[in-house]
Amino acid sequence: MKGKASFKRDLQRLWESCPAPEGLVLPSKIRIFMHNRGIHWLSAYRLKRATHYLYQSNKPLWFIPYLFVSILYLLSCIFYGFNIESPQDLGPGLFIGDPSCILIGGIIGENCSIHQCTTIGYGYSKGKEGIPVIGDHVWIGPNVVITGKIRIGSYSTILGGSIVTDDIPERAVAMGNPCRIIAIDSGDKSLHRGA
Repeated sequence: MKGKASFKRDLQRLWESCPAPEGLVLPSKIRIFMHNRGIHWLSAYRLKRATHYLYQSNKPLWFIPYLFVSILYLLSCIFYGFNIESPQDLGPGLFIGDPSCILIGGIIGENCSIHQCTTIGYGYSKGKEGIPVIGDHVWIGPNVVITGKIRIGSYSTILGGSIVTDDIPERAVAMGNPCRIIAIDSGDKSLHRGA
């Protein structure tokens, strides 16, 4: 049930991010779903996690759906250029702007947005090694690298091309290489809607 609820939140974020001119009637939703590659990959990922829960609960014949979904997931990772090594499930309401060249090896909170050519993974920074923890409602632009045992606060914005190796506080806007904070608590949550 957890995977189903997470996927429902993913779909809600997709509808919010891609509104149709005549409203989100069923044909519009189907058209948006068919053309958004990010939700295709998320569908395969959420299915794989759901079958993993079957395995953990020792349901009979769990290996049949698990094998099928694992192959589907592997093909989607190869086709879209994704790699997930996260130690836990990705937060619900995830929005993938463009699923190409993305590596996620950290913990992602709820309602986050991740764009193309982004790496979130294991690293060594300031005497600490580990994986990043991303808070809720974080917007991560394209070509961003987030590495090391760091924490990105909720409602933060990481602008494109940034290299993040240090903690970012909540409601901060950060950019650059090395990443620096350019604003805090701007009050503008429009970046966190997903598009």
